[in-house]
Amino acid sequence: FVEESEGELHVDLMRLGSLSGKSSVYWETLDSSAEAGFSYVAASGVATFEDGEHMVSIKIEVIESDAWAPTVEFKLRLSQPVNCELGLFLHTVRVKLIDGDHFPTNKYAESIGEGMSGIRNIPQ
Repeated sequence: FVEESEGELHVDLMRLGSLSGKSSVYWETLDSSAEAGFSYVAASGVATFEDGEHMVSIKIEVIESDAWAPTVEFKLRLSQPVNCELGLFLHTVRVKLIDGDHFPTNKYAESIGEGMSGIRNIPQ
């Protein structure tokens, strides 16, 4: 999970089994209900584990907007392993992108935050 307001998502890739030698894996983001360029910035790269290293972090940028949106998701897929094997089921994960904006827009967020008295003062 990542909240839109966080601006970026850090994903830790874990290397299991032997930590001997250098290994790497290709990673990429894929659209699902969230679309690159609208909800997040499409990204890809090669994560390299040096000899003895068990974790590598990657960063994916999240795009914030003032418009309310439902919770959407994109995928992160690992492929093309070098000197390692991918897990049977953990090569693709879904990332939920949570929007904390007020429905239908942040334009009246302050008034909504005041409760019913604030809501009554929103122009019709």
